[in-house]
Amino acid sequence: HKIVVLFIINKNNQILLEKRSLSKRIHPGVWALCEGHVGVKEDNYVAMKRELKEELGVEANQDSIKFLCKVLKKREKGSNVTFAYYMFLDKEEKDFVIQEEELSEVKWFDFYKYKNLVLNNDSSVSFSNKPSNMEMLSKIESIILSR
Repeated sequence: HKIVVLFIINKNNQILLEKRSLSKRIHPGVWALCEGHVGVKEDNYVAMKRELKEELGVEANQDSIKFLCKVLKKREKGSNVTFAYYMFLDKEEKDFVIQEEELSEVKWFDFYKYKNLVLNNDSSVSFSNKPSNMEMLSKIESIILSR
């Protein structure tokens, strides 16, 4: 199946993370990126815009969401393809309208703090230090450094 994931970056080069609801089956209470499944015959950009609106209350036009990379994640119980995107957004944490069934809060994280959590396989974040995740973080770091 297909998944979309979005790195939201602010002017301070922080990454927005969402704390997943404790009622979630996968990664309950863990910090994660804005992400979701792509419906059958659904366009990836449409899915990403839908997730952004549902989870965070953010309306975005397609031009503001930039393609980052495509990653195949092989798993024992079926593989998935992740389409990663990024966007720049300056908004206070309190101004996001979160989907409470999915999330309990949002927080801006320093990119390098987040990267270190991932590198160390910290259980507080959903990303692990698998090569595919590290590839995405490396691409985001390049974007941040080029700003």
